[in-house]
Amino acid sequence: MKELETVVQDEKNKWILITGILQVLACVIMNKFDISNPNIILFVILSAVLVQFGYGAGMLCGFITYIYSMYFFSTDHSFFYFDASNRDKIMVVIFGIIANILIVGSLKARMEKSNKERIHQLEVATTLNKCAVELSADRDIHTAIYNLLGIINQYFQADRSYIFDIDHEKQIVINTYEYTAEGVTRQIDNLQSVPLSVIAVWMDKFENGQVYYIADAEQEKGYPTYEMLVEQNIKRLLTVPLKKNGKVTGFIGVDNPKVHFDDATLLLSLQYFIVNSQSSQRQQERLQFLSFRDMLTGLYNRNKYMKVLETFEKYPVCDTGVAYIDLNGLKQINDNLGHEAGDRLLCDAAKEILRTFPENSYRIGGDEFVIILPESGKAEFEEQMEQVQEDLKQAHISYSMGLEWKKEGMLESMLKAAEQRMYAEKNAYYKLRGRDRRCPERSV
Repeated sequence: MKELETVVQDEKNKWILITGILQVLACVIMNKFDISNPNIILFVILSAVLVQFGYGAGMLCGFITYIYSMYFFSTDHSFFYFDASNRDKIMVVIFGIIANILIVGSLKARMEKSNKERIHQLEVATTLNKCAVELSADRDIHTAIYNLLGIINQYFQADRSYIFDIDHEKQIVINTYEYTAEGVTRQIDNLQSVPLSVIAVWMDKFENGQVYYIADAEQEKGYPTYEMLVEQNIKRLLTVPLKKNGKVTGFIGVDNPKVHFDDATLLLSLQYFIVNSQSSQRQQERLQFLSFRDMLTGLYNRNKYMKVLETFEKYPVCDTGVAYIDLNGLKQINDNLGHEAGDRLLCDAAKEILRTFPENSYRIGGDEFVIILPESGKAEFEEQMEQVQEDLKQAHISYSMGLEWKKEGMLESMLKAAEQRMYAEKNAYYKLRGRDRRCPERSV
């Protein structure tokens, strides 16, 4: 800030000095370039020196130089005798005073505007730097983006700042991130599947690389967005598009900004950083998905299963049910009908399990599946497992299963107990020479 003040003062000094010199030149021209007194030159030099001590000193010196030059250039040095012969000189003095007043006023307004612009530029640069540091920090990307919105919210003194993603395939917009000021109601849960047609007017602007600014929500009357704005108590709004490869992928905005609401410089400067961070986030999520998902069945894989076990290695789980499932006859199907037929059996079994447990099921081996259902009552767990058994039966899939539920216990020991029950059932199955007690053997 100190450097900024120095720059502004230097700008003032420059214009004050130029003004003083122009005043003297005007006098010289008016008196036909008759400069026989070196005192005029001395006053100009003195102006240049005194101007370094501040705005007032410079203007005072310039004005004294102007008066003295007028006195000196009068042929009889009778400048201050206000008789009829000096009326023209009196008018020149009056004109000089008015000119000085106008120049001072103009300079002051110009310097104030320049000062405000520089302060604003510095504020934008400082805030942008904070945002860049936040996004480049070695932390969870979701946390980084949330903190970024907090910085933006503070800069605009807004009620709410947010990021929306656009799903062009489904023709909806989704509020993915939100930061709210204290006392402001969160809206993210209400804005998960907003039809893209609602912001059609915004999209026209976005696709042309323009921002969308609402100075007063009343200007939206007649548009689909009006009702949404009223419901959320939004009176003013500023949004900026997020683009990747020329395509609008979303937008970032602030609701009810109290300052800087007519200047989108900060948001426009953040476009690249946000889009780049979102791309990195999606890439990380994709890599995580690939590392934790079984590509054949869509269930979680053994990597995810081991991570869950590691999480609960030292702490007991409460109200948790587990199931250990093994498909009967997979080896025979692979040997007799080929691995493609075996893969179809695995996928069909996974489909029936996913129907009831989309986020709690794992394929941990060739034909082995595990279900871990935390925070569930015993009756609830047993009811859901009965549904899985019925679904597998309807699909003519032969299996062996072991179940375990505990109010409190170590997860690994519960899984071992369920596995032992599964093997006991499997042994009973093979003792029946391949005849399954639940359903007829599936023909693939």
